[in-house]
Amino acid sequence: MEKPTTPKSNEKLETSTVVIFPNPTKGIVHIAFPYKEKGLWNIKVQDAIGRILQTKTTLAITKTMDLVVSYQTGLYYITS
Repeated sequence: MEKPTTPKSNEKLETSTVVIFPNPTKGIVHIAFPYKEKGLWNIKVQDAIGRILQTKTTLAITKTMDLVVSYQTGLYYITS
């Protein structure tokens, strides 16, 4: 099984998936959007029982987004 890698800052993301890293994190989560994607992305961070803890909107054209997270250790979902 191939180990996933994080995209370099100048590398085009030629995929149709969103890449979120690192996991686990100690404070900042990086989100890389597909290279060909356009439009708004509404990102939500939810805890394990579905409470929305954070929301952020960005244009996909920016290609990356950083979320600063300072939650207790646990399971969280990042959705759009």
